[in-house]
Amino acid sequence: MADVEFKLNMPGLNELMKSSAMQAHLQTCCTTVQQAAGDGHGTRVGIGTWAAIGNVFAEDAKTAYKDYDNKGLTRALSAAGLSMK
Repeated sequence: MADVEFKLNMPGLNELMKSSAMQAHLQTCCTTVQQAAGDGHGTRVGIGTWAAIGNVFAEDAKTAYKDYDNKGLTRALSAAGLSMK
């Protein structure tokens, strides 16, 4: 068998990972997790150096402590059918 050479088009990949379609998909995923987590959580989607980034976070200290104490966001991620792989 012949060796196969494979080269990524990094500028194209970065453009895809930062695209508005990727941001919209991340916003959908973040909103799903936010709803599963309950009140006191917010979402943020932005653009990093190489890709779009989505976050779900506790909006206040009380919610953050509750999430820490009972793994609230991890459970919400699982309930939303997503994982941290």
